[in-house]
Amino acid sequence: MRGTRLAAVLPLTALACSAAGLAASGADGAGTSDALATFRLIHDPTEDKVVRCTHADGEYIDSLETASGTMTSPNPALSGEMTAKARAVINTTTREGFVAGTLRLRDPATGELKMKGDFASAIKGVAIKGVIDGQLSDGRRIIANISALHDIPRGQEPHALTGTLGGPSAPPLDLAVVMKGCR
Repeated sequence: MRGTRLAAVLPLTALACSAAGLAASGADGAGTSDALATFRLIHDPTEDKVVRCTHADGEYIDSLETASGTMTSPNPALSGEMTAKARAVINTTTREGFVAGTLRLRDPATGELKMKGDFASAIKGVAIKGVIDGQLSDGRRIIANISALHDIPRGQEPHALTGTLGGPSAPPLDLAVVMKGCR
């Protein structure tokens, strides 16, 4: 049932946050700034570690996944090559679940780390909404909402996620996830 797996991100994903932007505080704690970024991640499931199980409410897929792609922003600190490593738990009956993991952003020219963070997201159907808490390479902290949608039909591999970091998120996702995985 490869088609029932959802990508790991998002991201970058994935909590019904309503924050309207991205806050980054300086290493000395002074100042904040709003910023937006868009990303596109491709997930190739060939390296996934997948466990399946059944609970009273349906069949679950519990997978460890990696996705990679790019993030672009008017703010150079938020542009680069992005990699997400995550655990995704999805009830294949309800198509609801969660994804949580780590996110890394690197400068494509130098390979230097520009941002690292943790994210947690709720999943409902093809929508992923959540929050990231991370740190930029200059020491500033970033806390932002994440919103993403699968944009390649399920069942086609590899599949992709396109989303935003900070800014308004759409569509609405009214979901709080409380579930047990398979591990």
